Amino acid sequence: MQRAFRYRFSPTPAQESLLRRTLGCLRLVCNRALEARSTAWVTESTSISSLQTSAMLTGWKQQRELEFLNELSSVPLQQCLRHLQTAFSNFCSKRARYPNFKKKRNGGSAECSSSGFRWRDGQLFLAKGLEQLPLRWSRQIPEGCIPSSVTVSLPEGIRDWDCPSCGVDHDRDIAQNVLAAGRAVAACGAPVRANSQHRGRHGQ
Repeated sequence: MQRAFRYRFSPTPAQESLLRRTLGCLRLVCNRALEARSTAWVTESTSISSLQTSAMLTGWKQQRELEFLNELSSVPLQQCLRHLQTAFSNFCSKRARYPNFKKKRNGGSAECSSSGFRWRDGQLFLAKGLEQLPLRWSRQIPEGCIPSSVTVSLPEGIRDWDCPSCGVDHDRDIAQNVLAAGRAVAACGAPVRANSQHRGRHGQ
């Protein structure tokens, strides 16, 4: 029997950068695969399998303009293609609607199987990450249990942030005019970056 546990964490700047790049690459890969599968069906009435989209990912990594995909763990990238395959299977079985393209404003999530993270002495390390994730242990994982998978998600429409220096939860909108200019401001000695939704609203 498997159980799911959900925790919040406040990433370091390096971890936040890695996670945001990972989520961006997942959107890119998923949307490219969805476009390829849709185009193949509309123009040639042919279906593209999960193995074929996996081969496409390998080809994309070899393209100069997409070389940055090699900087990330391949585990969540492959997992997002499996989820896309499941979405198509559900659509063909009339259990769900046709898959939609992923959008940045909807947040996102990255799922890692056991090869995409390390669990050591009760500490969690994601692949390509050098630091442990600073989890807020609202409950302890049962003794002797080892996670089989980890999903990291960015909530939709998030507007606040936790200061790693003072531990206070802040509202990003308090620096609205500065964020609109695309600058970084400091609160309690910690850097604050413009929220993606806020930049879009102001045409940044």
